[in-house]
Amino acid sequence: MASNSQPEEPRAAVAPPPLSATPVLDPERAAIVAARDSMHLDDGTREISDMMLGIAQPLRGRGLSLQALMAHGCVGLIAASESFRHQDSDGCFARYAAPIIERAMRHALANQPPAAAEPRLD
Repeated sequence: MASNSQPEEPRAAVAPPPLSATPVLDPERAAIVAARDSMHLDDGTREISDMMLGIAQPLRGRGLSLQALMAHGCVGLIAASESFRHQDSDGCFARYAAPIIERAMRHALANQPPAAAEPRLD
């Protein structure tokens, strides 16, 4: 066994590529995606994050910001993780969690106080 007298050079840390394959034009969504990408999350966590963004996107503009919807989605995610039983399901946590996450987001939207009417300037 021959020994190499030159030490091996250390490898430079490589940041993971951004998750979104499509350009993000919305500044609020871009901020969430950038924050998520900077956290160096594992693949499963990234999949759940992408799924939550996909659930929250159509619910925007109904009284809560995308960040607030994501926060309520995290509450739903926690509820789903607490009630998930691998042996009682088909084994796919994302498929089990998606309706629970959406329900938490919709519940938050339904419990919004009514928006104050804007004064008329007539």
